[in-house]
Amino acid sequence: MLATYRHRSGFTQLELSLRAGISIRHLSFLERAHARPSAAMIGRLASSLHLGFHDEDELMTAAGFATRWNAGASLGAHIFDTALYMNAATNPRQLIEASRAPLARLGVAHFFCGTLTPTRPISSLIDFDPEGVFPVAWLQRYREQRYRVHDPLVREALRASSAYFWADVASRDAGLSKRERHVIDEAGDFGITGGFVVTLRRADGSIRAVSMMGRDIDARDGAVRVALRTIGTCLLDTQERLAATVRPATLTPEALECLRWTLDNQSPQQIAQKLGLGIRAIRGHLRTACTELGVRDRRQAAARAVALHLIRSA
Repeated sequence: MLATYRHRSGFTQLELSLRAGISIRHLSFLERAHARPSAAMIGRLASSLHLGFHDEDELMTAAGFATRWNAGASLGAHIFDTALYMNAATNPRQLIEASRAPLARLGVAHFFCGTLTPTRPISSLIDFDPEGVFPVAWLQRYREQRYRVHDPLVREALRASSAYFWADVASRDAGLSKRERHVIDEAGDFGITGGFVVTLRRADGSIRAVSMMGRDIDARDGAVRVALRTIGTCLLDTQERLAATVRPATLTPEALECLRWTLDNQSPQQIAQKLGLGIRAIRGHLRTACTELGVRDRRQAAARAVALHLIRSA
């Protein structure tokens, strides 16, 4: 059964062993029933395979253990522990990692956050955060086709909905227009057949949102709805708290100017020429910005600065 799930998820034995932190030999023994896994090992493998709760229960039963997630109380306790772990995160990357495994068990393969600014033109309405588990191919297609103009999920976020499944949007009012339906259908071509969105409205009128998506999200399960809403809300709330700890004054005008030019796809060498500074000085400003904003590279720093309203996107 383990091998079946591995094949379905598209992993080789090497890939799964690296993700789960075990040897290929151990994994091979488990798949051929030459070794008996512990309950903790099953949980680790299920998380690495992005299995939902019901699939994990099947593995537990096959190994002779009691199921873990069928009871609402067990799921509730697990989500509560997850929220506490997320709330303890000290930087955005740690927060994303704390969210990854529990969301995977709910059928979420990809998730990311962004800011919607309703007063902007539709072409620059959304600023995506640099951290997340992105569906890279789908987002590239989304940007190339300018789907944000016809995205029914964006429309729903602007309508004041606080949390919703994709299926909720399709079933409301008169349903989706032809163009809106095309956006949803094409996402399915990239292995994304459903999702859940949680929003948080700020005092300045902007909207923070987390989009969770995958192919195995059970939109009919009320417990899944509550769990996704809880994790999504905790994710957004903790991000706001972490953002408030960033001290804008520590980012010098030179560093902010470097980030603005980075948003314009300028290299450090080009920025140095435009500002009349040495390349070492430019790199120093960008390193400082990365450190202060808790990110790994200059492009992520620029995106984070936009999300914190330190600079504006073009």
